[in-house]
Amino acid sequence: MRQNRAIQLTALAFTVGLLILVAVEETLGEVPVVSEESRTAAAFFIAGFALLTLVAS
Repeated sequence: MRQNRAIQLTALAFTVGLLILVAVEETLGEVPVVSEESRTAAAFFIAGFALLTLVAS
């Protein structure tokens, strides 16, 4: 039972990560010029979201 729950949570985390990636990529796609600075900002956004998720659990 516990292993089944772990598989579900892993699949959910993977799916949420993909959705966040798509959302960030779509947002960056609207920027006329993608610079190294915007990629760094996206990386910090994802890292901040992950950190808040870890702290909240």
